[in-house]
Amino acid sequence: MRIVIITVTIFLSLVFSVYAQDKSEKELVIKLVTADTYFETNDYLNALKIYLELYETDSLNPKLNLNIGICLFNLRGQKGLSKKYFEKATEGENAEPYYYLGRWNNLRLRLEKLIKRYQPYQNNNEWLRKGELGRTGEQNVGLQVKFLNL
Repeated sequence: MRIVIITVTIFLSLVFSVYAQDKSEKELVIKLVTADTYFETNDYLNALKIYLELYETDSLNPKLNLNIGICLFNLRGQKGLSKKYFEKATEGENAEPYYYLGRWNNLRLRLEKLIKRYQPYQNNNEWLRKGELGRTGEQNVGLQVKFLNL
């Protein structure tokens, strides 16, 4: 009798685990399709939310990392966060992550030039040292840097 109970218990647990896997896989596919739909319509914020949920289950997926990086790159104030996802995406066979890494680096270089051009103004301008609207020169330049967030 014990053997029958153990056999039935094992059988039922296998059946339920297979059903649970199928259900969770279907949910993941639905989430991915939804995120891709948002992504294709340039709704990067909603796509990003879902992609980040999927990232928890598959953080090594190059396509997922690329899409997260593109979402961040296109959201205001989030460009700086996109680099790590582009770098992870280069582990795949797609060349597109390299394009975005190039764009990211280009923006980074422009930001460095921007800061260099602000420095003489920041260092030599009495008005800026006193601060406009209660901000110091460093805060004004910091606002420009924060705007780009690189």
